[in-house]
Amino acid sequence: MPGLMYEFQVVAQDAVGNRVYSNKVRIPTNGKRDFSPILLPKEGLEVILVENSVGYTWATVEFNASPDNNVRKYECLVDGIKKVEVLNPDKEGKIRITATGLKAGKDNKIEIVALNDNGTRLSYEPIIVRTWDNYDTDAPTWTSKELTLEKLMIKH
Repeated sequence: MPGLMYEFQVVAQDAVGNRVYSNKVRIPTNGKRDFSPILLPKEGLEVILVENSVGYTWATVEFNASPDNNVRKYECLVDGIKKVEVLNPDKEGKIRITATGLKAGKDNKIEIVALNDNGTRLSYEPIIVRTWDNYDTDAPTWTSKELTLEKLMIKH
């Protein structure tokens, strides 16, 4: 990417886990940094929920890829917190991301953001996803002090 400073360092590690670090080297690239906006997908910035893809704490969404060659990753944020990222994505078609760490039985705001090396961001339309209600994880309880066994069947 033109007009950027890259920093490199070599780390050597032996079988025990001892590490040795080299000096850091900073190398600038030639050219002028490009701050132009990320190209919009021709199909729009809509994020859709994939059919039958919602669970207790996850959901899969789909969106159109940006045709911009400088898009390096997409981030998926749930209620403002980054949960998933897709690095070096396809430049055409649709991209699917399964967001995890959602709150069970709640409305969760899912946002998709495209980013390039310059830090330019393109935000897609947010979507609200309602996850399944949490299942009962407690041990069963009975109000009666006596339990009786009416029938016991053992199959061999």
